[in-house]
Amino acid sequence: MTRRLRGRCIVPLNAVLTRCWVLRLSKRVVKLLETHSPEYAVVDLKLAGGASGLACVQTLHAHDPEMLIVVLTGYASIATAVEAIKLGACHYLAKPSNH
Repeated sequence: MTRRLRGRCIVPLNAVLTRCWVLRLSKRVVKLLETHSPEYAVVDLKLAGGASGLACVQTLHAHDPEMLIVVLTGYASIATAVEAIKLGACHYLAKPSNH
C-alpha cells in the first residue's frame, strides 16, 4: 500500500472514511477545496511532479486552520518536521510507520 500511495495527498472527509480522495497534484487539492471541506488530510512530503507536500499543507491549513493534517514521509528530517508543524500539520510521521 505504501508504494501505491507514494507522492499523493490523501484527503478523507471523516473518521469512517466514507469518502476519500487520493490526489497526485497539489493543484487538484485547490480544486477539491472549492467544493469540499475535509476534516483531515494525510500528505506525502514529496508529491508527484516534484511538488512540495509542505505547500499542500500550507494550502490546506489556509483553507481551514482547524483541519487535522498529517505529513507522512520517507524523507524525514528535523528541518521538514519543524516546517510542517509551523505550516499547520498536527503530526509528522516517517515511513514506514505503524502509527
